Amino acid sequence: MSRFGNTIMLRWDPDRDHSEYQISYGPEGTPPDSGTFVTCNTNRWQYIDTILSGASMVAYVRTVCSELDTLRFSSWSDPVFWQTRNSSISNAGMDNRLRLIPNPASEFVTLHFDYFISSVDIYHYGGIKHSSLAPHSHTAAFSVKDWPRGLYLVVAHTPLGNITKKLVVE
Repeated sequence: MSRFGNTIMLRWDPDRDHSEYQISYGPEGTPPDSGTFVTCNTNRWQYIDTILSGASMVAYVRTVCSELDTLRFSSWSDPVFWQTRNSSISNAGMDNRLRLIPNPASEFVTLHFDYFISSVDIYHYGGIKHSSLAPHSHTAAFSVKDWPRGLYLVVAHTPLGNITKKLVVE
């Protein structure tokens, strides 16, 4: 692994019989099947621009094994860990990567985040915890059908820290 600021270059020994590889990466704690995926052809290296300042990251590599139009994969490699550098750019933009759809909502809400979400706490705007979820993925869906109308705070707990968004229930 080589690093250039918050960009790293992953390198691995190629498999003679295969020329396609898949990389999964994300904040530390992200399981291989839940990371951001990059597929590489013939190369035995890949640049990853982590875009996050001051974050602990993890990556995995596996071989893509295609036989007779069937896509199969080898098992994931051991994890590779790295720490991105702090810079003058903050992670303030991370809250833009957390989306609540629809918002306002009256029946169901789907929460989308670009990275792994370990848990979600939802508070009525008065500060009382209303519910919790443990999606352990990039998305979570929940019903607001029987919730009292009003403003709620949705707190997503990720390996990068907590991100809070407002949700309006109609």
